[in-house]
Amino acid sequence: MSRLRTLRVRFALWTAGLLLATMLGFSAFVYWRTAQGLRESLDAGLRASAAQVVTGIGGENVNIEDGQITLGDAVADPVALAQLQEQGLTIRVLRSDGTIVQAVGLYRDLPVDRASLQAAGGTPVFSTVPISGSGHVRVYTLPVQEHGQLAGLVQIMQSLEPVDETLQQLLIAFAFGIPVLSGLAGVGGYWLAARALQPIDAITRTAQQISAADLHARIELPPTADEVGRLAATFNNMLERLEDAFRRERQFTADASHELRTPVAAMEAILTVTRERARSGPEYEQALDDLLAQTRRLRSMIEDLLRLARGEVRCDTEREAVNLSFLLADVVETLQPLAEERALALHTDIAPNLTLIGDSDGLIRLFLNLIDNAIKYTPRGSITLRAARAGDQIEVMISDTGIGIDPAHLPHIFERFYRVDPSRSAGGAGLGLAIARQIVTAHAGTISVASQSGQGTTVTVRLPAV
Repeated sequence: MSRLRTLRVRFALWTAGLLLATMLGFSAFVYWRTAQGLRESLDAGLRASAAQVVTGIGGENVNIEDGQITLGDAVADPVALAQLQEQGLTIRVLRSDGTIVQAVGLYRDLPVDRASLQAAGGTPVFSTVPISGSGHVRVYTLPVQEHGQLAGLVQIMQSLEPVDETLQQLLIAFAFGIPVLSGLAGVGGYWLAARALQPIDAITRTAQQISAADLHARIELPPTADEVGRLAATFNNMLERLEDAFRRERQFTADASHELRTPVAAMEAILTVTRERARSGPEYEQALDDLLAQTRRLRSMIEDLLRLARGEVRCDTEREAVNLSFLLADVVETLQPLAEERALALHTDIAPNLTLIGDSDGLIRLFLNLIDNAIKYTPRGSITLRAARAGDQIEVMISDTGIGIDPAHLPHIFERFYRVDPSRSAGGAGLGLAIARQIVTAHAGTISVASQSGQGTTVTVRLPAV
């Protein structure tokens, strides 16, 4: 039963069924047209024979005496009778009341049907009369008049057996041909479906081999431009994206586990060492301070992870008109004490009334993160923030004179937990730039970094302006 549900079998059945229905309809039309044509041909022959007989009235074919008609000697001749029998024709002469006056031919004793007598009204009549067995005779009744008066009726009859035999042979041909052709069509449809669906089987086998632990399998098919080829290429591309996503998620999970384990291990070590012996008050205070620092680091890391997980939802829901000029000024004012503490000059060049539609909290977090990074990695010198409108965008550039980044690391700095080298860790978890890129992407903007080791760094953020 399960095989009957396969696409191959269904395609074969549909193909055979469609051909069967088409051929049945076509065969019915052919049979009807053939039957109609044969009967029309037979009627035309009877009409022509009747006309030939009637044209001989008063001559060799039909005689009229005292208002009554009889067959002439030419019709009663043995040679003529033989020809009539060879043609299968029967000629009869009737009175208007249906009495047979004279008849020659095979069906001369056939009873007169009532339909034939309607010809007495002056109009020729065709009728079909059954005979013994299962045969029928076609009868053409022609009225004969003399001086406007009905003299009698002339009937020309011929068996329908040749027509019936021809139609029966046609039915036999249809009865054998239609099932055979339909069966061949079903077999052909199954073969074509199996050939066309062979790549689908390959896709199915490949899909069965795939699991979350192994996404390396690919569909091996010759490149084609048809639907199956495009399906296979799309499936392979999807697998590549899934493999990349799983790889990044596994890496993220591993990195997050490692980063979260570090402060927990430090806290455990502090507690273990502190409990080894009695400590003085200042030592306990120092241990508590160390625990507080690790706790804050752990909380900051967890908050960053939550922002990465929920950042897209927040940036998509809370949108409003934001004056970026005021926002940047506030961010710089907030970080000014930190820059002064490190003896750094924090310069700004912000154009007025830079407005966009966005999430103000997310934008504050973005620029706090970027300026804080610049302060962390600039031992001496200055940091400059410039903001201006560039066409339909707002361009914000944050430049520093810090330690810089080697160009080889630039493609990876926005990855989660990525660190250029230990000298740039500064106690962070490597999530700040990942969060920054997420916020910029949620605002339909772009972020880029240009840097050289020892020559400072410039971060450029472009956001759509209003």
